[in-house]
Amino acid sequence: MLKGDENNWRDKIFYEYYFEYDFPMTPTVFGVRTDKYKYIRYNGIWDTNELYDIENDPNEIVNLIDKPELQPMIKDFANSLYDWLENSDGMQIPLKRNVYHRIGDYEHPNQY
Repeated sequence: MLKGDENNWRDKIFYEYYFEYDFPMTPTVFGVRTDKYKYIRYNGIWDTNELYDIENDPNEIVNLIDKPELQPMIKDFANSLYDWLENSDGMQIPLKRNVYHRIGDYEHPNQY
């Protein structure tokens, strides 16, 4: 990259933060960020996942997670996140791959 070779440069970055007993109010969080979007997925709590258009909403004011037209992209983000976690041994906590509508979550029944 320093030499100007950008052929293998990534198109997204991943984020992981695991629950710590010293900080019980902060859940395990995973994220994917591209130049345009930021997807945040919570594990271990029933909370609203987040999707922001950081190009048009840099302050992350409008959560787009419930937009029907964005659900295919959100599902792709979730799958790429789990692919990354599986390839980097991030599923060792243990973590189940669950890219489906969250059954039993009465507040967010149609979310990935």
